[in-house]
Amino acid sequence: MRVLLLMTLILGAALVSGCVAPYRAVPLATGDLAHNKPFQQSREGLVLAATLVDDNDRARELFFHALPAENVVPVVLHIENEGENTMTFRLENVRLVLEDGAEIPAADTSEIIRDAQQSLTTAYLGLPLVVPYFLTKREVDEFNFELTRDYREKALPEFLRYTAQDPPSSRVLFFRVEDSQFAAMGRSPVLQVPVDFESHRSAGGVTPGKREYFHLALD
Repeated sequence: MRVLLLMTLILGAALVSGCVAPYRAVPLATGDLAHNKPFQQSREGLVLAATLVDDNDRARELFFHALPAENVVPVVLHIENEGENTMTFRLENVRLVLEDGAEIPAADTSEIIRDAQQSLTTAYLGLPLVVPYFLTKREVDEFNFELTRDYREKALPEFLRYTAQDPPSSRVLFFRVEDSQFAAMGRSPVLQVPVDFESHRSAGGVTPGKREYFHLALD
């Protein structure tokens, strides 16, 4: 009886490991600098550029999932501060503007993460009832933990403050696109990024804060 139970546990572990694949994704390229992009804009020393990730294979490399096939289009925002200003980005203000003028707001990263996570119910379906529940749950929990951490590290947060001392970086924004809008993705969509520059002191006195709008053609 004990031998049978042991064999059942081993078989169950093997089935679970084959059912729930480990989370694997490549990091964003650190050398993908804004000033090297063909479509860049500069304001007050801040250089921005953007890259559209509409290829399913590339999306799988970065996010494990073919997100465009799931009506989620990632856009990578490349940020470089070559000046002395401090500025802030707010996720809620960013828009993807299509050729017909339609504006798509950036999606809440938490919602994208929730949809991309592995479901314990889905992972467990089809496995024999002898497979211990805790083995499946452990694999699913590890997958979801790694996915959440990776997405959070890559995504533009709700609020990002950028100073002159911060190195160049890249952050991802996610957009939910309707089926009817996918055709327009290949016809010069533009990423609209409002940036709030803080007031700063200079030889001429104090320069008041202001908002600049970047309109980035997607590479």
